[in-house]
Amino acid sequence: MNYFSWEYLATQAGAVIAVGLIVQITKEWGFIKKIPTQLWSYILAVLVMIPATVFGTIEWSVSTLTLIPFNAFIVAIGANGGFAVIQRLSGTDTDGVLNIDPDNPEKDTYELNDPDKFQDKRHVTFTVNGRSSRKK
Repeated sequence: MNYFSWEYLATQAGAVIAVGLIVQITKEWGFIKKIPTQLWSYILAVLVMIPATVFGTIEWSVSTLTLIPFNAFIVAIGANGGFAVIQRLSGTDTDGVLNIDPDNPEKDTYELNDPDKFQDKRHVTFTVNGRSSRKK
């Protein structure tokens, strides 16, 4: 059973899935951590699409290869957007949790998932009673 083939990677769906998975696995590794995730997605899209175009069933030419940098934008946006949708639907796209006690407001608390990440931010997204909301 083949999970990926060159033919499948040469399609938009195949490239988006491959790039999305590779980005999520590698974005916290060493020097890659310093590269913005969207830029890393674009770089990987180009790196996936070149061999997929050459080895896949697509008849390639110089003009086909010159389109890869442009098509890589579509793949990178799809990979980034796809993961954001999964996070949003699963409720894991929040920056923290706001615990509200309706009977005793003095006991309301909030927890940031990564406090260092928010030193310079003005807005933080919390999960409140199962719904996401932005707080200043």
